[in-house]
Amino acid sequence: MPSLLSAFVSTLVVTPPASTPVMNRILFPVAVVCAILAGIRKKEEIGGWLFYFYYWIFAMLFIYVRDVALNWRAFVNLQLSSPAARPALYLAAFPRLAALFVVLGVALGLLRARNEEWLERLRMALLVAGIVSAASVWIDAGYFPDSVRNNAARLLGMVLWLAYFHMSQRVRAVFVVHNWQGQFDGTGVGPKGPFLSDPR
Repeated sequence: MPSLLSAFVSTLVVTPPASTPVMNRILFPVAVVCAILAGIRKKEEIGGWLFYFYYWIFAMLFIYVRDVALNWRAFVNLQLSSPAARPALYLAAFPRLAALFVVLGVALGLLRARNEEWLERLRMALLVAGIVSAASVWIDAGYFPDSVRNNAARLLGMVLWLAYFHMSQRVRAVFVVHNWQGQFDGTGVGPKGPFLSDPR
């Protein structure tokens, strides 16, 4: 349990947990720089946690693509005890990777369009990616238990980002109301009155 908690905190605060210490040493300083930039850009439309989300999704994809690339032999010369291990590996790895590419594509589309339609698309993409990731963790638990901790932590991060895009006042101000500066001049109005004074 402590190890899962550690990975979970890493997912939320620093970076998605990587599969090797070398990867963590690479991603950690990048995550710190992005966190600093997110704070500096707090009053910009794409700042705060919204800015950090884009780092997070790129980091997630980088980790998964690297894992597949470095372990490609496992996909073509799988030697495991169960005959079901090969399809299980494919089902655990590739749908999850494809779902993340979709999330990235939609997130970039939202960054360009900045409207509610693309926001809804991103919410749906994150929901589907979360479901796919949950299925992958379930497969991991049955066939690849060593992968469960990191992948479960990444899944929890995905769930929290989904909640963020539903609940964030910044997200609503930027993509729905289109009045982010109203957060600071008092003209911004949310669904239940004025926006929070310190939006994220």
